[in-house]
Amino acid sequence: MNGWRRRSMDVWSAGRSAIKRRRPDDVELRLSGVLTTTTTRAVESAEGLLAIAQDEKMAVVVELNRETDFVARNDVFQYLRATGSQL
Repeated sequence: MNGWRRRSMDVWSAGRSAIKRRRPDDVELRLSGVLTTTTTRAVESAEGLLAIAQDEKMAVVVELNRETDFVARNDVFQYLRATGSQL
């Protein structure tokens, strides 16, 4: 085989090996999930609902945001908005 040695490895080991070759200093952070959580915080919420409730002495404004309108328009999200703004 001209000096090449074949060896088998599972998908997890192959992925870890590929990450190590790309950026060896960030391997542990990527595998532990630290780097993925910092990138997901930058995602803006484009869809949401607003609820306002008031009485004689106070007012409450509740804003619920999601990334998609699919989640923002479902029954659970609507119920949370309705009950969260009750005084």
